[in-house]
Order: sequence, then structure tokens, then C-alpha cells
Amino acid sequence: MENIAYLVSFDANKRWISLLEAFKQELESILGSNLVKLVALPSSNSSVYESNVLVIVREASLQTISKVSEAALRAQEKTGLSGLNPLTISECEEWIKRAFEGVRESEHGEGQGID
Repeated sequence: MENIAYLVSFDANKRWISLLEAFKQELESILGSNLVKLVALPSSNSSVYESNVLVIVREASLQTISKVSEAALRAQEKTGLSGLNPLTISECEEWIKRAFEGVRESEHGEGQGID
């Protein structure tokens, strides 16, 4: 898929990266050309708007949001890991993209994630 940007910190836990890779594959399979970008925070413990993965799509309909949730469940089942909490938005929602992509490591909360 040419248009997808996949942003992951190289300092991220390998299990988190593995889960994100599986999620990316599921998203590409389910959403096809509706998928624009996947932005993941450095760990499953991190969150912005209670989410740790931002899924940017061309059109964020209720059906699309449901498909993203389905992809998250499949990826977690496939890897045996948990911790995905995606937020799905349309590509025109710039303010959310900026908030999500602008988070710094020091702003990340601690939680019960996989890393």
C-alpha cells in the first residue's frame, strides 16, 4: 500500500511492534484503499484521548470504525497479545492528528500495557 505511513519508535518494545505489525496487516486487508495512515504511540501504556493507535481513513463511517475494531481483535488473537486501543478518524480531522503525533515520551502515562 503506497500511501500508508507507519510511525513506530525504534525504542518500542518488540512485542508491541509485533502487535502493531499484525494490526497493520489486518487493517490493510479489511480497509484496503480507505486506509491512509497508522500512527502508533511508543508503547501500549501510552495514550492520547484514551487511545494508543491512531487509524486515519479517508471516510470514518460507523462501518469503518467497526472494521477497525474487528481488525484490532483479530490482531490481538493472532499474536496472543493485548493492548490495542485504536482511535479512528477521517483524514480531514487535523487537530486530532496533531495532538496524537505531537505527544512526547515524557507525557506518556503508565498503565498495564504489554511493555
